[in-house]
Amino acid sequence: MAVTGSGTLLVLSGDQRTLASSDDHGHTWTTRRSDLASRGFTATYGMTFLDATSGWLLSAFLGGCGPGCDSKDAVLSTRSAGRSWAVVFPA
Repeated sequence: MAVTGSGTLLVLSGDQRTLASSDDHGHTWTTRRSDLASRGFTATYGMTFLDATSGWLLSAFLGGCGPGCDSKDAVLSTRSAGRSWAVVFPA
């Protein structure tokens, strides 16, 4: 969960497939699909926002490895309030 600079609450589901947002302190929520899981990001360790649109996400990444392999940490950034994410690390 994260709170943007404008006060919007953002929650990413445990399976990384849905991002929910609330502008009224959690009374009502809007959900939208996330492409993080399909891109290999499997878990969220933390999410923080600088302002209403710019934020970072720390996630586990399993792209390209088979069953039983170790995940690697990845840092992603957004400038669209979580609508899209770009990988910052690893490059």
